[in-house]
Amino acid sequence: MTTEIAIMNKSAIALAADSAVTFSKPDGQPKIYNTVNKLFALSKYQPVGIMVFDSAELIGLPWETIIKIYRSKLGSKKFDSLETYAKDFLGFLSDNSQLFPKEVQADYFRELIQSFFLQITKAALDECERIVKVQKSIPDDKVVAVLETHIQSWCEELSNCKDIECVPQEISSGLEKQYSAIIEKQIESVFGNARISEQSKNLLRTAAANLFSKDYFPETGNSGIVVAGFGEAEPFPSLYSYVVQGVLGNKLKFKPSKKASISYSMGASITPFAQDEMVHTFMQGVDPSYEHHAVNLVNEIVKKYYFDPIEKAVNMKEEDKKELLKNLRDIQATAIKELRDKLGSHKRTDYVDPVLDAVAALPKDELAAMAESLVSLTILKRRVSMTAETVGGAIDVALISKGDGLIWIKRKHYFDKNLNAQFLANYYRKDEEYRS
Repeated sequence: MTTEIAIMNKSAIALAADSAVTFSKPDGQPKIYNTVNKLFALSKYQPVGIMVFDSAELIGLPWETIIKIYRSKLGSKKFDSLETYAKDFLGFLSDNSQLFPKEVQADYFRELIQSFFLQITKAALDECERIVKVQKSIPDDKVVAVLETHIQSWCEELSNCKDIECVPQEISSGLEKQYSAIIEKQIESVFGNARISEQSKNLLRTAAANLFSKDYFPETGNSGIVVAGFGEAEPFPSLYSYVVQGVLGNKLKFKPSKKASISYSMGASITPFAQDEMVHTFMQGVDPSYEHHAVNLVNEIVKKYYFDPIEKAVNMKEEDKKELLKNLRDIQATAIKELRDKLGSHKRTDYVDPVLDAVAALPKDELAAMAESLVSLTILKRRVSMTAETVGGAIDVALISKGDGLIWIKRKHYFDKNLNAQFLANYYRKDEEYRS
């Protein structure tokens, strides 16, 4: 996992990222390394940086390798807007069979299908276990019926997702036919022993093709990228982040996530990524889960002291109960909305706005120090809790300004710079050789 942050004012944007990455060993146990680079210069010559989080690879190719290949290709080229940098980078990941050969794309699609099918079987098995706890046993035909019910519901939910804009219609319409052998093999591998109907198999075949063409991004296996800095024609910094899943048919599947920008009227912005609960606590004065718990507690109290006594009342007609309960639910919904609105207004007035006002006036060095401190806060929270330390290691900090470009405030290296003078000497020379 990761914790990253971008803090902007009119002068500059500070980026900070931890160094932890989690791998799953064959036995299922996690292995955490605290030496991974997640923050990079997207251009050696222009004021643009990039951060990556969640998966450290894109269908098997490390993001660090991808970014540095693109950086060499970009050279000293510049764009008027930061969004154009982001789009150019995403376009570089499409139509690039050298980076992502057909067999690698097929392996990615196989894993995507298998993961979806296994989620269906897990949901069906969980329901069967609940039935067994109550009824002590479950017949085989009932197991198949439960499985087919879940196949139908999962496939229908996927089908109802919007088409993803980045995948052309001609690619999405041909996926089922192009990868039919892979799809059939996965259906047999995951569902072969269950003897499901042909109708369910047809649903699975259609769903397999929809996995890449629909706006469906599972909780695991995706990457996040954040492009931040200045376009050539932009006086103020901005950022664009995207969720990236994979490449198939030489097209990248991605969708926009967060974006933020500074303007004459907007003087500051704080945007966290990945594990962000401590940043929200700092900004809002309370953990986001605490507010959620407080609202649920109010609902439970109302139910206990109002709804339950009315439902148990013996001296009321049923229609009177229903009418009274309906009115109370309307009042409850209005009260909860008012509670949320007032809590939100209090957080904004007493916590968020004062912090943003201070950030708007911070000099560059303090901007970088704040970014590092907020990442450190999340690392400290994980270190003193009884959960796995999925964030940690050295914190990389970069500051991007219009005039100075990307300046490293803190940067770890896997080598001793004093022993590798040739690396620094060749840093820019390689771009000249690439363009010649």
